[in-house]
Amino acid sequence: MLKESSFPLVSIFAVCHGHEAYLIETLESIRNQSYPNIELIFINNLKDDCTQRVNEWSLKVDFPVKTVQNELPGNISKNWNLGLNLCHGKYFQGISCDDILHPEKIYKQVQMLESEGETTACCFTDTIQIDENGLQIPDSGRSDWLRRKFGISEIDCSKMGLYLGWGVLISAPSVLLNREIVQRVGGYDEKYVWEDWQLWLKLAKGGYRFCYLPDNLVSVRLLSTSISRKKSSPEIQKEIAGMFMELFSLYHPIFGNDYYTTIRFSQKLVRILRLDPAGWVKANQLLLRHFSIPNQYLCLTITSLLHPVFYLFGKDALLFSGLEKLRKLFLKSGDLFPKDAR
Repeated sequence: MLKESSFPLVSIFAVCHGHEAYLIETLESIRNQSYPNIELIFINNLKDDCTQRVNEWSLKVDFPVKTVQNELPGNISKNWNLGLNLCHGKYFQGISCDDILHPEKIYKQVQMLESEGETTACCFTDTIQIDENGLQIPDSGRSDWLRRKFGISEIDCSKMGLYLGWGVLISAPSVLLNREIVQRVGGYDEKYVWEDWQLWLKLAKGGYRFCYLPDNLVSVRLLSTSISRKKSSPEIQKEIAGMFMELFSLYHPIFGNDYYTTIRFSQKLVRILRLDPAGWVKANQLLLRHFSIPNQYLCLTITSLLHPVFYLFGKDALLFSGLEKLRKLFLKSGDLFPKDAR
């Protein structure tokens, strides 16, 4: 348990982009944290009356807040860099003004981070998803999702490089980060559509550690306007594919150099590129530059053929099981991926 004299300052910046309907609920979830030493920064990305509402709320509840009004709307990464540069705390986190923090979130994460070594960059938690009305979306818990999709019983942070290859493990509003370490690696890259994945890759490549709390400590609101609801649009798909292939080229050493990782990336690239022949060739070229796996084209072909069938049923774990059997037929025993790294 933390001693009262050892509550380091925690900065939370809340970014609002047309979230007026949920704004106060988000702010109240920050004010109601059991952790006593919090700095709140509000960033309004649009010119509306949300800044005024926040100032009125701050006076009413006697909870200090620094407000920032953007002259022009910025993307997520730009706003998160702005928030990071305004923070003074030892630890910080960002949140969208439609998400909700559990009252014990910050306290539990600070307690864990303070007990970890100086090379620990962040602590992340499980989350649940809620809809526009605040109702939980069935089967949306992060741990449940991982178990169902990949057959994982628990998260082992020593295998973070492998997990980051899946690109979906860490939910941004769940993370409490060490400000000095994040600034040391350069913060967020503003050219990418998502702010978080590239940061996790930079931290992992830099040798920094992650820690994990298996509790649902954030409710992430999934709106009809959310980017995650628009992934099927050609524009978003093109941007995702470009980001994925570029980041894979930059950070592939942290993912490993083995059959299972190759298959996972083949699967992801094929899915993102929608089995487009030209895209499939690019995926092959990219993987061949960075991996030295026997029967590479055979592995990619098998994955390309099997993946659409299993993906339709949401059975990635079944796909991996099938590939496990196939690799034993075609690869040498020395090429087999150790089972305990799954």
